[in-house]
Amino acid sequence: AFLMDDDGRGKANYINYGFTNGAQFYYYVAARDVLGRDGMLSTGLLATVCDRMPPLPPTDVHVLNNYRYNPSTQTSNQDLMVKWKQSTQTNDVVTNYWVYRWTNQLEMNLYSGNYSNNLIAVVPAIPNSTYNTFLDNGPGSPSALGAYGQTFWYTVRAGDAGACGQNLSAPAGPAFGVLRQRAGPAAGTGYIEIRSEERRVGKECRSR
Repeated sequence: AFLMDDDGRGKANYINYGFTNGAQFYYYVAARDVLGRDGMLSTGLLATVCDRMPPLPPTDVHVLNNYRYNPSTQTSNQDLMVKWKQSTQTNDVVTNYWVYRWTNQLEMNLYSGNYSNNLIAVVPAIPNSTYNTFLDNGPGSPSALGAYGQTFWYTVRAGDAGACGQNLSAPAGPAFGVLRQRAGPAAGTGYIEIRSEERRVGKECRSR
């Protein structure tokens, strides 16, 4: 036999007496005879109320080119920065964001069902901030030396503070970014040539 304790949810005038994410309760079972007398209680079983609903995904995912030039050394660095709008319109407390990088959309469609595939960062949520960012400049990130003109795709998931394990939202995006060659061509070389032309008018020789 089994009994489902739903705390009376769905009934008229429902009052939540503590069925919140992370709440814990002990349950006991006793047999009852035909006269309605309870027997000895069983060993208590500790149960935890778990929120299994994922948060809403973030919105407005886009990728920026983070370009920096050092005039002293005449060197430049370029990375891709992922930016998104945090999930604030939700009852769940979002604690972090999972950022993924893909080399093409086919790869993303094939492997995005597994939360760990192509994960490149877990970024903490920023309280009271509309946007959050991640600069993709760690190991294995797109390199300006070997990835000029190549397209990279990014998706972002929101993660909540589930008491029995984090719940992840659906992926937001995708958004793409491309590293661009921003250095101009080398300076040309040249010189100034002065041309002299002579012509004769009558017996005069004029130079111009």
